[in-house]
Amino acid sequence: MESTFAANTPDGRTTSEGPLAAVQALRRQLLQMVPVNQLTLMVDSTVLTSEDFQHQIASLLVTDCQLRAQRPAPDYLRRFLKWYLDQVERTGTQALDETLLDLYLQFLVHKDPGTTPPATTCYKTYILPKDTVGSTELAVTVQEDQTLVAHGTTGLRTWEAGLRLTEYVIWKAERLIRGKPVLELGSGTGLVGIWCGLLGATSVTLSDYHPVVLDRLLTNVALNPPSDGSAPATHVVTLDWLEWNDAKAETYRGCTVLGADLVYDPSIIPALVQVLQSLVRVECTIVIASTLRNPQTFAKFQEELAQGELEAHVMTDIDEAPRYFYHDQTSQLAEFRFLCIKQVMTCMDQ
Repeated sequence: MESTFAANTPDGRTTSEGPLAAVQALRRQLLQMVPVNQLTLMVDSTVLTSEDFQHQIASLLVTDCQLRAQRPAPDYLRRFLKWYLDQVERTGTQALDETLLDLYLQFLVHKDPGTTPPATTCYKTYILPKDTVGSTELAVTVQEDQTLVAHGTTGLRTWEAGLRLTEYVIWKAERLIRGKPVLELGSGTGLVGIWCGLLGATSVTLSDYHPVVLDRLLTNVALNPPSDGSAPATHVVTLDWLEWNDAKAETYRGCTVLGADLVYDPSIIPALVQVLQSLVRVECTIVIASTLRNPQTFAKFQEELAQGELEAHVMTDIDEAPRYFYHDQTSQLAEFRFLCIKQVMTCMDQ
């Protein structure tokens, strides 16, 4: 199992801040549960396995990855520790840190203290370092499923389009989010919408239809309470596109409407377009993010939009948006489409 030794940040920038920055970068990756074989390590193997670095990692694991209530899955931490201890042993120059060995043995015999989610679920924390968008670190923790499909739905995990949309709204927060109400369609884990609350939205509505997904949304909203009482109200609502009407649309007049990976089933596209039509009529700004898995399905979506007299403007500036978080390396091959949907020229200027 190989990991990368490189001084790269998630958005590809290089840094030379040394071991402390490397520990903080590793902390972010572990809390986001980046696959162990995809970890980016910002120091060489000599520094990585040094006695001081071992102590820092031990402190990190105890403080952030074990004692915190919403920590990464124990099996994931076990895999990381096995990989890291193997790196130290290979150098043959440093004694193994006893705290790290004790932690590894705990995970081996399943003596993980505290309460963890069921084995199929995990907690992932998405962190923005301080000075990225403010003077303090910002973070959102969500409970996710580790399987692609669970309880008959794909909505219990964060997909790449949702992660990329989150990064886009962080980048364009002043224009899209701050001072505006937000409605997220097909919220899934709620990552996009919960971040909007941190970015200055006046209110956030998370919506979905599947009952298990709705329960998960309530859980994830509860996991991210406002730290200073200034966060907006966040609501979770059942939204069935097949039962949508213009009266419901009026509730969301003037909202920024966001949706990620909504276009996957051709049979629901007409209902989705009807929802978008009525939201455009109540002066909403709509941004839909999609991963192009099936070009025919996406083409059908574009055809339905055109038939509904909606213009779908391809947002080319998504390629310029920073990658604040860590992405699965396979996503580098994925093709994304961000559409600004409008009926009159009131949508975002590009």
